[in-house]
Amino acid sequence: MKSIRLMLFSSFLMAACSSQLAISAALEDPVYHGRLKVYKGKDGSELTCTLAFENGSFNFKDIEGCENDKASHFILEEVPSAAFITFYDAPDCASHDNFIIKMKTVKHPTTTLKAVELTEAAKKLPNEVIAPGIIMISKENDQGDIKDKLSCVKIERSSGPGS
Repeated sequence: MKSIRLMLFSSFLMAACSSQLAISAALEDPVYHGRLKVYKGKDGSELTCTLAFENGSFNFKDIEGCENDKASHFILEEVPSAAFITFYDAPDCASHDNFIIKMKTVKHPTTTLKAVELTEAAKKLPNEVIAPGIIMISKENDQGDIKDKLSCVKIERSSGPGS
């Protein structure tokens, strides 16, 4: 009888530990929060930077592996809805020399199937669809170049459930 109880207790303990490990792994995995991948190159095929989709301003000059003034495309992976993403040509994520492009995710989760070109996104009007699950909010463009000028990204996740 003791051995049966010990076996049951051991099984319960192993199940509890493995489920806790799975939860911890999910919380530590950047995919759990989503990712924003930034690409360069003529067709946006060269990955330059991957950002965990967390609140903050990401200055490419300060992030190892993110190339400043090189990016032209982006991909979203498993990003929550009601999040704002703002792209800047200025490294301070506040001012701009040429552009500020602000968009919002409206689908949960949002995953783009192909790279979104910033130059094409900037042609959209407010509330127009940029890509499935993403709409334009606002933009400022002083008629300067957008391609290969990205320097900073600001991510603002919703404070709702699951954020």
